[in-house]
Amino acid sequence: QVMPLIILIVIWIVIVMTFGVWKIIAVTLARPLILVMQDSRKIAQNQFDTPEIYVENEDEIGELVQAFNKMKKAMKRYIHTLEEKNKIAELLYAEEMEKMELEKNLEHTQLEVLKHQVNPHFLFNTLNMISSMARLEDADVTSKMIISLGNLFRYNLRTIEQEVYLEQEIEVLEDYIYIQQMRFDSRICYEKKINVDEKIVKIPSFTLQPIVENAFVHGVLSKESGGKIMLKVWQKEDKVVIVIADNGKGMEKEKLCALNQTIHQKNTSGYGIGLGNICRRINILYTNGSFKIFSKKDMGTIIRMEIPQGERKEEIKDVSLVSSR
Repeated sequence: QVMPLIILIVIWIVIVMTFGVWKIIAVTLARPLILVMQDSRKIAQNQFDTPEIYVENEDEIGELVQAFNKMKKAMKRYIHTLEEKNKIAELLYAEEMEKMELEKNLEHTQLEVLKHQVNPHFLFNTLNMISSMARLEDADVTSKMIISLGNLFRYNLRTIEQEVYLEQEIEVLEDYIYIQQMRFDSRICYEKKINVDEKIVKIPSFTLQPIVENAFVHGVLSKESGGKIMLKVWQKEDKVVIVIADNGKGMEKEKLCALNQTIHQKNTSGYGIGLGNICRRINILYTNGSFKIFSKKDMGTIIRMEIPQGERKEEIKDVSLVSSR
């Protein structure tokens, strides 16, 4: 009668002990191995940011997990080092290619300079010869036009300074205006009021003539009755104020806003490139310089510049300023 009860108790004890042994095996052996396997799959997918595997085992399984963690750290450092080396190699390759391209462009530029060195001298000598022949033939107007044209070419080809005296800019401007007046039969009237010492005041080179040319082309040229361009220069505290105004066709408000936005961009293109270049150079050369445009439809356009005197930013080396003038 007692045997069935004893048998049930023994079976229950065996089941409990079997479950306990299985749990111990699962915790100490199976679970760490499963974690290692899961982490290995993530490493195979280049996921090295997973947290380290932690187990309480101090036996061979614990040592295996610790070794696995160390291996994962080492692989992570190695792959990171390889990525850094690849980035550095790509940068070095890009720099080398850029250097080769620059050297190629430099050689091409030097060749072009050598090819064109003779051209300015030939041009000036030819213009001087034509001017001399015109004077011999009593063609004074033709001689003066040729001399003015030669002065324009000479100034554009030989001037490399970022700043020049106002006197130089006005001389070139008047040569340009004289040629245009002869071209359009004096339809264009030009006035100037200079209230500063032209031989002392300095302004950025290639400033006045491009602005006046812009006034000719986009302002007064289309007026059948002719137009007027005025240059005014005066001193305002430590700045020289330069105003160039025309009574041409002017601009509508929307077009003026678009032009003002365009000229203040770093890279200007299309309409306003000359004005944008001048505005950019003033902003680069002077801390408190300014360049403003005012215009009204059918009434004209005014360009006002303020050039500080005795205040200049550090010398810059920007090839684009010279090449895009």
